[in-house]
This record gives sequence, C-alpha cells and structure tokens, in this order.
Amino acid sequence: MFNFIEKLKNRSEEERRVLALGTSAVVTLFIGVLWLSSGSGSLEGTATVSQQATALSAQPLSPLASLRETLVSIFQASPTDLQEETQGLNQSGAPQQ
Repeated sequence: MFNFIEKLKNRSEEERRVLALGTSAVVTLFIGVLWLSSGSGSLEGTATVSQQATALSAQPLSPLASLRETLVSIFQASPTDLQEETQGLNQSGAPQQ
C-alpha cells in the first residue's frame, strides 16, 4: 500500500487528478448500485411522504412550541415507557451509565 502511495506521489498532478476522479466515480457508482438494489431507491410511498409534509406545513410550529411539545410528551410518559426507550438505546450500542 505504501509503495502505491509513493508511486502516486511521483506521478504528475494531472495523472493524480484523473485517478482521483475515476476512483470517486467508481465508488459513487458502487454506492448507487447498492442503494438501488436495497429497495430504498424505489419511489413507492412518496405520495404519503408529501401528504405528511403538506399536513405538517399547514400547522407551523415555532422552535419554542416544538420544544415545549417535546418536553411535555417526555414528562407525560410513564416510567415504564421511558425505561423501555432507554433499554432500546442501550441495546443499540449506546454507552451504558
């Protein structure tokens, strides 16, 4: 690997740029193929997303109102709900206290 890097340093800047462009194109193509083959690239469900966005934009919330709603929902949650949420976080690899 270090040999390759040393050889790359000895090449002209134009050759290095072409190699960088080609490498980035191949990596981008690979990621795009993976994304499309996973099914995430499908357009199904976009109508529901746009409908949800329209519904949300019809009710504008200020940042303070949004924060207030979040805090109220946290304090209204039962201790069991909060315990379940924190267990889910701990199982996903979050550091435990």
